[in-house]
Amino acid sequence: MQFRISYLEIQSLIYRKTDKSILFSYDSPHSVRVGYDVTVLFKSTTVGLDITVERVDNTAVYLSYGGGMGIQFMVKQALEHAKNQPGADMLEAVDDNGLIFHLDKNPQLQQLLEHITLQDIRFDEHDVIIEFTAKTV
Repeated sequence: MQFRISYLEIQSLIYRKTDKSILFSYDSPHSVRVGYDVTVLFKSTTVGLDITVERVDNTAVYLSYGGGMGIQFMVKQALEHAKNQPGADMLEAVDDNGLIFHLDKNPQLQQLLEHITLQDIRFDEHDVIIEFTAKTV
């Protein structure tokens, strides 16, 4: 089975929650580029982050990221800022450019994962595609 969520839906949700605009661009079935505008010394520029889904299991999603100079520093700062936010325990930084999302640390996702098995997360030109199978009872 599949669940699809469009980049536009994700952009709208992030904008409503943070008042920040981001852009998605498809790269490959397991990679997407996420861009956002930052202002440095009165000049606005777009910063891009390439995100790759390395693997998925039923309790975690393993990601890697890249995007050029300064991205590791910016991600590290964002993770530090998020440390005291709800759900921060779901995110773990590994290596120089890796992240693990621990899905089982969220009570709602943990309940859902009792009924499904997560198979894959991939991308197309318009959507994030989450593939899963129902667990047999």
